[in-house]
Amino acid sequence: KQPLEAFPLDDLKFVGILEQGPQLWGLILDPEKKVVAVKVGSYMGQNYGRVLSINSNEIKLEETTKTSGTWEKQITTLRIVTGK
Repeated sequence: KQPLEAFPLDDLKFVGILEQGPQLWGLILDPEKKVVAVKVGSYMGQNYGRVLSINSNEIKLEETTKTSGTWEKQITTLRIVTGK
């Protein structure tokens, strides 16, 4: 398990990006006020959320949730939080 899988997705905030060569990282603020860098393929949230894409405005995740006894995949978007 990765550190951000311990928290509900609603408690995580996308606060910035970091570019390292061709690699783009999303900076996530957790409820304990720690900033964690994620990349495509990282996991976060409690519904097996896997990062599909990162850009300067949003992170797209694929979550797997159990609904009525069946597992379903859904796309969730985490938008960047600005200082306003």
